[in-house]
Amino acid sequence: MISVTSKTVFALLLVAGQLSHGAAGAVFSESFVCNAQPTASVCTNWDNFRAALTGDFDRVECGGSLVSTVVLSGAVGAAALARALNTATAVSPHTTVTVAGQQMTVGPCDGVEINFASAGCGCGAWQNMRPCKSAAYGASYSYNWGGLAGTNCNAPDQTMTLAFYRAGGGAGGDPHFKTWHGAQYDFHGHCDLVLLNAPHVADGHGNANKGLSIHIRSSPYKTFFSFVSDVAIRIGEDILEVGNQGKHYINGVLQTVGATEDLAGYKVTSSKSTKKPRHVCKTRLAGCKEETDTREFKDWITVSVLHATQSNFGASVGLMGRFEDGAMVGRDNVAIHTDNNECGQDWQVQGSTDGFLFRVPSPYPKHCQLPSLTNKKIRLRRLEESIISKEEAMQACSHWGSDIMDCVLDVRASGDLEVALNGPIASPEDMVVSFTNTISNSSSPS
Repeated sequence: MISVTSKTVFALLLVAGQLSHGAAGAVFSESFVCNAQPTASVCTNWDNFRAALTGDFDRVECGGSLVSTVVLSGAVGAAALARALNTATAVSPHTTVTVAGQQMTVGPCDGVEINFASAGCGCGAWQNMRPCKSAAYGASYSYNWGGLAGTNCNAPDQTMTLAFYRAGGGAGGDPHFKTWHGAQYDFHGHCDLVLLNAPHVADGHGNANKGLSIHIRSSPYKTFFSFVSDVAIRIGEDILEVGNQGKHYINGVLQTVGATEDLAGYKVTSSKSTKKPRHVCKTRLAGCKEETDTREFKDWITVSVLHATQSNFGASVGLMGRFEDGAMVGRDNVAIHTDNNECGQDWQVQGSTDGFLFRVPSPYPKHCQLPSLTNKKIRLRRLEESIISKEEAMQACSHWGSDIMDCVLDVRASGDLEVALNGPIASPEDMVVSFTNTISNSSSPS
């Protein structure tokens, strides 16, 4: 049995207004009036929203002024629903998708509708959204835009919102990286790296475009391996640095675990526990739960960015790739890297451009130290000679899901089964979202 040691948690909360159109990975939110045909822009916005549903998403939220917001978590279902909405046409057959136990159908209703109970295009006491129906049928059918409470024809005035959120990405372990769209790769160069630079994040004092940057330090481990040893997060002019044994600094000053601190106007809290070890920095903007999550366990650090919004992270650059499609864009904002080593070296911290966020300068300030061919061979041999078998590592890492092989590598490289307890990058268990209830709060169609 794997024992569980202490953990330290750092939480940074940034809170602003409510969910707004265009604030997340993809959001549709419009107001509808009983017996009034929506303007043409509503249908255009619906089609633009559907066109934006590309790549991976981890959850769906649906709600409005007459119903509570429903949160449906599940990467497979959320991605399938996004794909169905993205590819549906006015003549394609209806597709049934299930997200977190909630069954939905997507298909034609002159435009494209999403229906939370029935596969048909008609009137009844069930919930759906079909903003383009009225535009096709004219004034005599101006009430057919759907509804989330009671009937979906001649429905009462209401606002309807449908939003998709991405799980996010980050870095950790022997360094593994995950892009905004869930693509995974490794880069073993030893140096300081720009994981993320998002210039449009505001500080906690309400000052816009102060920026959020995350730098990681990739260091040697047992000579032939690598690991993320330190993380620095800058908001505005303030810097939170997390290092070994859970030590954390704000603007170079060592902080006390369990105290409440300030970083650019936001609270930083820390704690210890007997459960899984992690450091958490959370950001909440525009009503959605954006957060940066930094976990340290036996000096191994993983940092994730979760629930990112377009408004804050749409212009971000770094090793998490381009926000809109995950492409590994270079510093020149033109080149698209296809080689991991080239991409990693391109995003080595450059003081004149990125600033130096760590208190202690990098041992590799000019060039990332890359493993030689000889070292690569020794690395593979050391993995084969690990005291932990692949089968033992697979069992310990079974809860890592699709990231299991990253865990297996970390466990065998460290020779420690407990490393599996740290969890994967952008772990679903760190997202703290739940399926609260189904959208159906009225009778189903007869």
